[in-house]
Amino acid sequence: MSPGILRLFLQFLVLFPRSQDCALSGTRAWNDQLINVLPNCEVAASSPDGRRHVQIDPSGRISVATTPNRTVPGNFKPVDPPAMFSWAPNSRAFFVNDGEGSGQTSVFRMFKISGAQISEDSAIHQAVVTIFRGIKKCESRAVDPDVWGFGWSTDGKRVYLLVQTTIHEPCGRPASFVSFVVNVGDGKVIERFSESRTRSTFHRLLPPAVIKYE
Repeated sequence: MSPGILRLFLQFLVLFPRSQDCALSGTRAWNDQLINVLPNCEVAASSPDGRRHVQIDPSGRISVATTPNRTVPGNFKPVDPPAMFSWAPNSRAFFVNDGEGSGQTSVFRMFKISGAQISEDSAIHQAVVTIFRGIKKCESRAVDPDVWGFGWSTDGKRVYLLVQTTIHEPCGRPASFVSFVVNVGDGKVIERFSESRTRSTFHRLLPPAVIKYE
């Protein structure tokens, strides 16, 4: 995690301590496609088509209900906030940026919906981590980079990811990051963006700490 991102999340934790006002859970995060998931708070988000409703309870458990009030099968690892949540525009998927309790790291968790079934798919996270480690020529002892989803294509078929080195035992230069456009259906990487291209292409979706940090 770069100093810019680190400052961003430390500010997040100061603003939203574990005794925070839970009315702030579900508010806008980096952009209009992302909402905050705060520790010990509930958050609920309806899909763009209004047919499904995701709820993350204060213990981090994820449940998905359809209208009228039928729970979609699924047994998922609880989210450990602070985190961020986002629905795909086509309502066929959603993701969670899981902060794993500290907010100083992020694991990208993709959930796909097919009919009455919902499944978590770790392939996208693993694919971009593998590519990042390769291009940065990371040592085997280096910690995997952090991965954040930060947006979708308008049809919901592609997801945008920011991949960045961690604070401790970083994989590559501490401030380094790249971004990816990934196909949701098969997890294939469509395009990779350098730091400069990330800033110029996605400046409206990323926080100022990323855009301004050099």
